[in-house]
Amino acid sequence: MGVEPVTITHYTIDSLDRTFVEKLIPDFEKKYPNIKVKVTKTPYEQFDSKLQSSIAANNSPDVTSHWGYGGFMEYYNKGMLADLARSCRRMDSKLPNITFRMM
Repeated sequence: MGVEPVTITHYTIDSLDRTFVEKLIPDFEKKYPNIKVKVTKTPYEQFDSKLQSSIAANNSPDVTSHWGYGGFMEYYNKGMLADLARSCRRMDSKLPNITFRMM
C-alpha cells in the first residue's frame, strides 16, 4: 500500500532573490519522493493581483511567499490566510532550530 503522489503549488515573486526556492526543490523532492513542487513565478507588480484572483477563483496555491508588506494585511483582513500557529507548535520537537514566536 503506497502513498499517493501529490503536487503542491508555490506562488512566488519572479526576482533574482527568490531563486532559492527552485534550488531547494530537488533536495526536497528527493527526501519526499511522493511530493512534487510546482513553482509559479509572477512579476512583483502583478503578484498581489494574481494571488487574490486565484484565491477568489478557489484555485489558491498551497504555499506562497509574502514578506509582510504590500497586500499581506489585506489578505489577513479578508480571511485569505490559514492560521498555522497550532501546526507550527506541534512541529517544535521536529524543528528545534526554528522559532515560531511570530505566530
